[in-house]
Amino acid sequence: MNRGITFGMKVGVIGCCVVALCTGAVLADPIKDAAEKAKKAMEGAKKDAKDAMGQPPAMDEKAMQDAQEAWMKAATPGAEHAEFSKMDGKWTCKIKNMYPGMPSEETDGSMVISTIYEGRYQVGEFKGSMMGMPFDGKLMSGYNNASGQYESVWIDSMSTMMMMTKGKKENGNVVMRGEFMDPSTKKMTKTKDVTRWVDQNTFVMDFFHETDGKEMQVMSITYKRDGTKTDAAKPAEKSAMDKAKEEAMKKAEEEAKKIKDKMPGR
Repeated sequence: MNRGITFGMKVGVIGCCVVALCTGAVLADPIKDAAEKAKKAMEGAKKDAKDAMGQPPAMDEKAMQDAQEAWMKAATPGAEHAEFSKMDGKWTCKIKNMYPGMPSEETDGSMVISTIYEGRYQVGEFKGSMMGMPFDGKLMSGYNNASGQYESVWIDSMSTMMMMTKGKKENGNVVMRGEFMDPSTKKMTKTKDVTRWVDQNTFVMDFFHETDGKEMQVMSITYKRDGTKTDAAKPAEKSAMDKAKEEAMKKAEEEAKKIKDKMPGR
């Protein structure tokens, strides 16, 4: 009898435990789900707050229009770009090399210059020789309306560097400055080149290097126009520039209208 009661009590206790466990599991699942949902909501809120902090404040309509006008002004070719067109064509070159420590030499070459993107940029392709070897180079230059500076990049067949320079007009001449690492000394060398016009068919570029505070001239190139350029292309150039400006303004106005329509209260 005692054994039966003891066995029955054990069965009862086990049953109660099972019921309790089952009941606890049923009650725990909603609590667990709610906790998971709250956790996910908190993580989402943190992400939204972080994203919002990383976004610039919304501009009002006037500020947006002013920003668009500034970008359009910076993108529109001006007087400096119009000057590029007078250099279009083929030029014969007389190169005088006077680099210190190297034998001075005078060689011949040629440069073909053209403008691209409605006069915004200028591209030059040079062919000549240096130290008895063929020497080719390419020049990309332009005038940055936003910075108020001329900018250029030069690459050639006798190096692996891109020579980048910036500058302005000084006393009527375009003066560009930059620097490069001298492969022989592993030191940075400052550069300067000065472009000056002699007449409408002749211009000269003088090149200077500065090391340890001392500036020295290393090269001079005289460009002569290969055939006189006529003014026949000028009306077409102007027409192309005006057309590009009108199209850009039209696109800017369309984009401004789209943004305005999406603003609250519209």
